[in-house]
Amino acid sequence: MPYLKLQSNDFTIYFCLGKRNTNSEWIDSSIEVIHNESQVFSVKPLWYNDEPETLLSEVEAFLQGRTRYEQFSLIDDPTVEISFDHEDQILILRLYYSFDLADHLTVYLEHDQVTYLCEYLKLFLHKREKSSETVQELFDAGILQGD
Repeated sequence: MPYLKLQSNDFTIYFCLGKRNTNSEWIDSSIEVIHNESQVFSVKPLWYNDEPETLLSEVEAFLQGRTRYEQFSLIDDPTVEISFDHEDQILILRLYYSFDLADHLTVYLEHDQVTYLCEYLKLFLHKREKSSETVQELFDAGILQGD
């Protein structure tokens, strides 16, 4: 699965979901945050098998303007939290440095970046083909990277 490169005003985020394994309930992932060419955060949380589908539903609802007030967080790892600000049309990504949830990094992603996340999740869930024009445009733009 390729990496997704997201860009905020201050940070570059590299996000990758590992391949689904039919013998496991869990999916490996990787989230790295870069600021001024230095890595400032890295985590490799496990996703429960249905969490990418759940996040896709939340992202699609946000993009369609349906207000939802629930935050998305991983069942087994509270260090990754996603919420949506409907008024300002941004996704808020909170990444906690430890399980005590005291210190965290907050990244604000604009509407276009949320659209890229949506396309990435569709690709991961086989709702979009790698050969599709939309996906190829994301590769060409450097938003999707790797294989």
